[in-house]
Amino acid sequence: MSKFQCQNSDVVQIAEKLLDMAKQSDITNFIPISRKDISNIKTALEQYKRDCSLCAENGNNYRCHAVSEKKLMRSMPFLNKNIYPWNNYDWDYGNFIDNNYSVLATGATKSGNISALFKNMDAFMKLIKGYVSDPNPADTSYPGKMAKDGDVPYYECIGNIVDSEGNQISDPVAVSTCRAINKIKYSKKETPPTKDPFLKKYKVTGDKSSSYYVKVGNCPRPDIKTVDKCESMGYSWIPNIIDNVMDKLPFSSKKPHSPGSCHQPRYGYINNSPGVKIGGVKFRGLIPSLANDFLALSPDKIVAAMEGKSIDNLFELQQCPIVEEFRQHTETIYNNVLIYNIFVLLILLFLVFYLKY
Repeated sequence: MSKFQCQNSDVVQIAEKLLDMAKQSDITNFIPISRKDISNIKTALEQYKRDCSLCAENGNNYRCHAVSEKKLMRSMPFLNKNIYPWNNYDWDYGNFIDNNYSVLATGATKSGNISALFKNMDAFMKLIKGYVSDPNPADTSYPGKMAKDGDVPYYECIGNIVDSEGNQISDPVAVSTCRAINKIKYSKKETPPTKDPFLKKYKVTGDKSSSYYVKVGNCPRPDIKTVDKCESMGYSWIPNIIDNVMDKLPFSSKKPHSPGSCHQPRYGYINNSPGVKIGGVKFRGLIPSLANDFLALSPDKIVAAMEGKSIDNLFELQQCPIVEEFRQHTETIYNNVLIYNIFVLLILLFLVFYLKY
């Protein structure tokens, strides 16, 4: 894919058409997209073109282009606030294992001499520690770290590559592709999507490098009356769709009404730190971590999560702020939804009648 094709690729053209639509006031009256969202889409598009060109100049590998396209999609308003940080969500356990327990990492060899025997014994003990006690992620890890305790393919990126027989080979294209992928994926530091203290309550580095915050819903904020204040806090302003639709009808009285309402994204923290406590001692290797994941799927924990409850050491749900106007606001939302459903039903009945006759 050449640079010219990157500028005119299908994904770019589709995103640009969506951007043009988003700039129209008739659309933004019905779809919750802000001025900041529009600006972010423009920035993401320009960044994608640069990322795509970087891929084309460094091996033109499909994996690189897939990473750049995924990065663009995650910058869209309907996705960008769903996970924080995205790089923690993508933590690559396989790369970490290769960085620490592959032939290159352990020094294991097929040779049969005495020196090789001791090397292989050391490699075996290292593997045992990985299964039982060494954590993945490690205490010194963070996503994108160019080291053995990171989740990037460390040996590939530094050019230390071996074939299936364990023989070292030279592959400069693979090296440049590896570095391009990591530059695209980790060049921009992720920041919390809102200013809420909850998003800074738990660390997202070290052994928490695979833990992350996930959006689980919204909290109505009737105490925030203006679009500017709502969006400045990272919240979403939802247009008053029902009244906006009614205003378009010829028989509408066009009475003054609220332009919309503010909604605060609600998050849950998923703790993926490795290990499980047994008799007061925490084992953090692969096997106890898998056992802990299995225990997390017990029926009582699944039911608790479905009920919107926190689960000790696994999942904590952000609590919505207590707002005095909440009850009245909830009743208003219910009435609007009821009117909306009736309106949609009438349209569907009209379409059925029209298509039938």
